[in-house]
Amino acid sequence: MIDVQKKIRDAFFDSLDGQLTYDGSPVPIVDEKLEDSENSTMYVIMSTQTTVQDVIFSHFDHETTMLLDIVHKTQDFVTKDGIDEVAQQIFDILLPSVTTNGLTAQSGVQITNLQIESDQYFPMQLSQTGSVMRRLIRFRQLIHEL
Repeated sequence: MIDVQKKIRDAFFDSLDGQLTYDGSPVPIVDEKLEDSENSTMYVIMSTQTTVQDVIFSHFDHETTMLLDIVHKTQDFVTKDGIDEVAQQIFDILLPSVTTNGLTAQSGVQITNLQIESDQYFPMQLSQTGSVMRRLIRFRQLIHEL
């Protein structure tokens, strides 16, 4: 049996790393390591993952989810436009057509049936130093061990 949590995290990271921009600047994708994004006003956190194993006698299959948390922080008030722009880039990369997904292939597994399970805005957070707007997009996919 393969650690599919790492495989799916690697697939998302490899697919999105260096591909996202906002206002002419790169948008980093981080694995809950916020120190990597302290100087960024826009970044994407690979957050909660889940896996449910579907064991068939001849192979291992898994239904997995990945939560992407798009964060926009600024000293001014923000609109949803920035996080929507980054979300659209993510959709364009990961879901280029109805029949294919844009996740980078990972050795030992086949990733199929990528779809958006949920997509929601997190309430804006205000402080004395600025504001934070977030959009949470949960993807669901199937992983078949080869």
